[in-house]
Amino acid sequence: MGVHGRFAGIPARGFRQPPLAGHGRKGRRLFATADDLAAKRRTAHKTADDAFDRLCRAFETARALRGEAGLHFVIAPLPTAAGRVAARLSERYSLVIHPYISGSRAGQALKFTDDGDRQAVVDMLIQIHRAQVGTPHVDDFAVPHLDALQTMIRHPGSAWRSGPYAQRAQELLATHAKDLHVLIAAYLSLASRVGAHPGRMVITHGEPHAGNVIVTADGLVLVDSDMTLVAPPERDLWHLAGEDASLLDYYAAATGTEIDDAALALYRLWWDLADISEYLSLFQSPDRTSMVTPSRVITPCPATTNQCSPRRVCR
Repeated sequence: MGVHGRFAGIPARGFRQPPLAGHGRKGRRLFATADDLAAKRRTAHKTADDAFDRLCRAFETARALRGEAGLHFVIAPLPTAAGRVAARLSERYSLVIHPYISGSRAGQALKFTDDGDRQAVVDMLIQIHRAQVGTPHVDDFAVPHLDALQTMIRHPGSAWRSGPYAQRAQELLATHAKDLHVLIAAYLSLASRVGAHPGRMVITHGEPHAGNVIVTADGLVLVDSDMTLVAPPERDLWHLAGEDASLLDYYAAATGTEIDDAALALYRLWWDLADISEYLSLFQSPDRTSMVTPSRVITPCPATTNQCSPRRVCR
């Protein structure tokens, strides 16, 4: 697929690069995102190839949900000339092209503005959870960079000097190290308990919050499927339930699935530990190129597309 656009040098932000807009050879408006595969490794033992495979299988499942399962509210990547969902730009970076979506986010700060939209998303999730297409990875409950956090707790090492906030971050870690140790132990216990019931697992989007739901002229659509996994349904429900707990009863009545409180707690804690681990890893890293590196990108798209949500970074 040919993509044309005006290029400009802007810094990478880690996790996921800023969204980009361009045009295909036939004038079709497109939306592109570059992924830092090194940053998307879940543990130090994983490789960029592992991260790329996980990303591709997530997006291939999104294409299958849209094409095979007929769930047209799932916005999936456009194929490359080779028929792949993503192109490998280098050992570290990959590129994904989506159709350009005109619309606005369904809320702010990841929370829905309209109660009806929130329930409509639960209806979308019910359809996704019932689908049996694609080959996404099964959730192994690994928290990105948790191994690095555990090492920082056990071996504080010398003073951090990665930037102006490094020393403060290190001091906060030292202050709360015991509490973090307790949280990690609680998470691992929950993961063992929840993982003992693989029969409950379904295809999950992973981030069906308001930042990834776009209100268009034709209705709501769900974007940003890079975290699609086979996992307990609570992976998609915990955040929505935080806004309206009655949605859990609604989901249970519609699907016949009993809600697992342990799984809800697991994924709430997953997100907290993931944020802590990822940001402390950035502040601790002596290699500043792991935090900010030059990148050649297409002109950023207007904010109205609202498809930029690496996780909690683009709010």
